[in-house]
Amino acid sequence: MREHQNDDDARAVAVWTQDGTKLGYVPRIDNQPLTKVMDAGLALRAVVGSDGPDRPRPDIRVEVTLPLA
Repeated sequence: MREHQNDDDARAVAVWTQDGTKLGYVPRIDNQPLTKVMDAGLALRAVVGSDGPDRPRPDIRVEVTLPLA
């Protein structure tokens, strides 16, 4: 989800689970192309790759869903 009012990063993209748990943010260095897609009205979906006990943070892959018509 975009966080337009984020004081630290105007392009902030937060990653949430379907049940409403905030996992964190897409790193600032990576969020510009995502915000352009989101601001154009296209949907993004984040998929947690792995979150084993030996990992401080899960790997998160972002998939862009584009309409065909």
